[in-house]
Amino acid sequence: MTAADRIRAQAKRSTSRQTAQDAPDSGSAPAGLPSTPSLPATGSRPARAGVPRSKTVRITLDLAPLQYRRLNRWCDEAAETLGVARVTSVSVLRQLLVQLDSDPELGERLLAQLRQAAAGRQQ
Repeated sequence: MTAADRIRAQAKRSTSRQTAQDAPDSGSAPAGLPSTPSLPATGSRPARAGVPRSKTVRITLDLAPLQYRRLNRWCDEAAETLGVARVTSVSVLRQLLVQLDSDPELGERLLAQLRQAAAGRQQ
């Protein structure tokens, strides 16, 4: 199956799901099945409660040139200290998130800095 075929099949599945969602609700579900709530008027999908996200989420981060150079310098110094060829900025940011989760004091310091930055923007 080519990439174009996969895209067409995905579009067809999406269209059929959308058509099924747009169909008028008869008000009752088939015997033995609970009725499903209708979608809000905004057309947004209902939250999938209890289903954890299984795919990774991509984020982008725009850094000032000086911040970027400092991060790269820190990564280079860490690689030298650890005796490895390279420490990536992604691995550093991931480890910072681990630290944020495990260190309440770090979280409090970060909140204080965020409050200070927000107060500075309001002035």
